[in-house]
Amino acid sequence: MEACVTSMWLNDPSIEPIERIQRGLSERLYSALELQRMGQTREKGKEVEAQILEVAKSYGWAIEGRKVGGVRRPWIPPS
Repeated sequence: MEACVTSMWLNDPSIEPIERIQRGLSERLYSALELQRMGQTREKGKEVEAQILEVAKSYGWAIEGRKVGGVRRPWIPPS
């Protein structure tokens, strides 16, 4: 179910290309933070997070918590 919501959010045809990039980076940031939380892949998560920060910086976007340029991945409540 979570993958369906995320896929719909990432592939929304009504958004502009810049927001699509922000959404993609936001999803990658979420994934990187999840890798770090799992512990076994903490270094990989930190590496991916650094890449995301670099891309966001190149566009002049701020990273605030889990928001990339003001865009945050949708929250899917536990079922």
